[in-house]
Amino acid sequence: MANTPVTRKLAAILSADVQGYAALQVYHQEHSDWLVPARHTTPSGYRLGSWVAHQRSGKDTLAAERIKRLDALGFVWDARRKAV
Repeated sequence: MANTPVTRKLAAILSADVQGYAALQVYHQEHSDWLVPARHTTPSGYRLGSWVAHQRSGKDTLAAERIKRLDALGFVWDARRKAV
């Protein structure tokens, strides 16, 4: 793959997705839920709360494969409804 601005941006997006997905799984193992607070940051400094909020607010524009991966985990798309 050529090293162009477009391929670098795609690589960054994919990297953030992989990192977010992995951090979400760790969060679930530690807390037994998918209700990540919006300001939650992992010990390594990854802003997991922001990543989760982006997934929830952008569900209509997410790739179908990303939605399937999160659904397979049992991801909570509407945290306000689940928290009640």
